[in-house]
Amino acid sequence: MTMPLDLNQVPERKGFYRLLALDLDDTLLRDDKTVSGRNLNAVAAARRAGLEVVIASGRHPNGIVGYARELGLVDAGGYAICFNGAALISLGQFRGRPDALSFGTLGAATATGAELALITGLAHRHGCTTHAFDTQRGLVLEDPLGPSSKEYTHSNLPYFTCDLSAVDPGSRYYKILAVGSKAGLDALRADLPGDLTARLSVLRSHENFLEFIPGPETKGSALCRLCGILGVPVDRCIAFGDAENDAEMLRRAGLGVAMANGTADAKGACDALTASNEEDGVALLLERVLGI
Repeated sequence: MTMPLDLNQVPERKGFYRLLALDLDDTLLRDDKTVSGRNLNAVAAARRAGLEVVIASGRHPNGIVGYARELGLVDAGGYAICFNGAALISLGQFRGRPDALSFGTLGAATATGAELALITGLAHRHGCTTHAFDTQRGLVLEDPLGPSSKEYTHSNLPYFTCDLSAVDPGSRYYKILAVGSKAGLDALRADLPGDLTARLSVLRSHENFLEFIPGPETKGSALCRLCGILGVPVDRCIAFGDAENDAEMLRRAGLGVAMANGTADAKGACDALTASNEEDGVALLLERVLGI
């Protein structure tokens, strides 16, 4: 296994890279969910240098579009990978709109209500609950007071509380999340049937979340799909991330960068390490590599 490069070992490749993919939480965003001035300036400089800047997040588009506006990507007609790869969207559709509660996609994969009901039953067996992103209703959840509250708080989403073990088998979902303690989710993951994991990517994005992405898609597969649309070779992409849900994207990009605060999964998949999200790690790497 090749050890990732330290920040000071990463060579400058001015003019080589054409696309920059950025995870949000614990990567571009500080712990208080803001973007630092230095990171904003570095992303703006990358755009001036000709890089297409893409947000790659597990969030619903409504939790992405505010940051996209701050980065200038909505007016520029940029792109975002949502739901950890299940949907690819054009940000230009949100010009002049106050929110992104309804949206069109450039391609999306969905899970079924039958799969949500199965996952919910397994989750209950291990003391966990679920929530999911319904293609028609938005966020549906079982426990609005538990960790699922992060979804509607961070994304300013309305939500519906219902029994997710008894949903319409034909309903469709962009992604499904099991929610609970680390031990409960670890036990659930070990209990998943093989036919389910063959249809859905199973990824950890947070200690309290185990995510199920249909397809099975990942941020990495969505990045490759977007590169095909834009005519950009994947080896000319820089990607930043911090967790298991970023690992496939970091592996596929020409330069995959993990944050110092990242998990072992992200660090094991990356080409280079940078400083933490609290220390302007995105900006420090971009300044070095792009010569900005």
